[in-house]
Amino acid sequence: MQYILFLLRRAAHSILVLLGLSIIIFIISRVMPGDPARMALGPYATQEQVAALRQEMGLDLPLWTQYVRYMSNLVQGQFGKSLISERDVRLDLAHHLPATLELIMMTMFWVVVIGIPLGALSAVKKDTAFDNLTRGFSFTAVVIPGFLVGIGFQLLFGYWLDWFPITGRLSPGTVVTQKITGLYLIDALILRDWHLFFDALKHILLPSLALSMAGIGQVIRITRSSMLEIETQDHVQVVRSYGVPNLLVTFKYILKPAFIPTLNILGLLSASLLGNAFLVESVFSWPGVAKYGVNAMLQKDINGLVGVVLLIGLGFLLANLIVDMIIGLLDPRIRLKGEAE
Repeated sequence: MQYILFLLRRAAHSILVLLGLSIIIFIISRVMPGDPARMALGPYATQEQVAALRQEMGLDLPLWTQYVRYMSNLVQGQFGKSLISERDVRLDLAHHLPATLELIMMTMFWVVVIGIPLGALSAVKKDTAFDNLTRGFSFTAVVIPGFLVGIGFQLLFGYWLDWFPITGRLSPGTVVTQKITGLYLIDALILRDWHLFFDALKHILLPSLALSMAGIGQVIRITRSSMLEIETQDHVQVVRSYGVPNLLVTFKYILKPAFIPTLNILGLLSASLLGNAFLVESVFSWPGVAKYGVNAMLQKDINGLVGVVLLIGLGFLLANLIVDMIIGLLDPRIRLKGEAE
């Protein structure tokens, strides 16, 4: 019960953080250079037209009045009208979010299935040629920007080898007969549309791999260092002295506790990908939220910009809360800490 109260307090803190974020991004969106009404109407609009649009958007009101009005509408599920699409920002986010979520899910799949095994093997084979090669790869993967990796993948696998498409989510002529979740891979599995599934898979492979490189490098390094640190602890040495097989010691007594720091990294990484995906989405013409947010910023679409930032902030907070819950289940010390608080 006390642990549940601990999680509820963390959730309350998250709400306060999200409220503070809304204040900051709202102020920044209003003080950015450029008049959003003028940018929306174009250079040939008259002053009367610009003034009328400013009044319609509420930009002639005091800043605190604008914020209160915006938050009251937000509570009712209204994000305001986008100056780019001339639709409710909520509809734009709902349209672009599935593409980004699918890209993030595929990216995290690569991070988990590549990063954790390589990190664990690197720790087991410490100071061998495999370990040195893996550490070199992890360092390189972290320092090289994802968009450069994406361009390299496009040149190698898309242009020279012609194995994969390099833009978009689907090939021309491929039609989604029924949108269930908006995630094409999942929808294709539900509908058993294998043509759609493999076409969507071919399109998402390169951008997801490019976006996953930095995460793979981080997970390799964290997993390796955590396992090496735990391996030297007394309880592991005692277990080894009893003749427990090395494989069981590695997976049960070393890898399981070493996974907690890795899980923290995975949670933060999955949330940060909402905002960090914009360069990869731009390179691959991926119609996601990050690309939509960049366009909103460049065109001073204040409602679209605030909506995207709040969505990213909400993703961070939810990811942290979920990680806290999972770590509490894996590590009893976290539960005891929550009860002590």
